[in-house]
Amino acid sequence: MAGGTHAMPTRHPWLGQAFGSHLLYGPGKSRFDDHGLALYERAGFAPADADRAAATVFVFVLGSALGAAAPDSTFDFGLRAVLDGFAAPLAHRRDAP
Repeated sequence: MAGGTHAMPTRHPWLGQAFGSHLLYGPGKSRFDDHGLALYERAGFAPADADRAAATVFVFVLGSALGAAAPDSTFDFGLRAVLDGFAAPLAHRRDAP
């Protein structure tokens, strides 16, 4: 999902400026948000944390697409670091009584 989201502003460069200057919301964005929240909740996040996790990844993905870094693998490396960082709170939550 993150990869597809990253590809969108790459295909449509005007989208980055639109995100920064307009409220972009409608049925498609609503489905996207619901799908993302469901993914994070299935991964084990509580609903409020699922929302925070989805926002974190979205901001990283959008920022990476708007200001592409020089090395080709920078996006993949950064995304993996963000997602790996989510593992600690999820493990703690699963281990909690």
